[in-house]
Amino acid sequence: MKTDFFLKELLTDSEKKELMRIQASIPKTYLGKLMIKAKDTKEVKAFINTLKKAIKDESNTPEQRKKAQIILDSGILESDKEVADERIEKKIDAFINKQFERSIRLKRLPSKEELNRRKNKKKK
Repeated sequence: MKTDFFLKELLTDSEKKELMRIQASIPKTYLGKLMIKAKDTKEVKAFINTLKKAIKDESNTPEQRKKAQIILDSGILESDKEVADERIEKKIDAFINKQFERSIRLKRLPSKEELNRRKNKKKK
């Protein structure tokens, strides 16, 4: 969702409303499918097992065992995390870009050149 070239302090109220309209018009089917559950890879599962063994292994120092336990307890390596589906992200970005192009063409949003002109004018 790329609005990085729109510096909001350079926009008028109507242009800000247009950005909000574009954001609100993203199809709900895209938003509903954006987050997916990602399974642990074999490498992550192997690392978790290594940490569990390290905690039980008496040859490791108490400090090493404590660090391994902290990593496991943190949940960083938890399975089935929700991540953004890259295919859906690309669809959303394409949708937003089309909406930007349309709004710029209809003069509802300023072009990049106009934004640069406003930015330079503000610096003076």
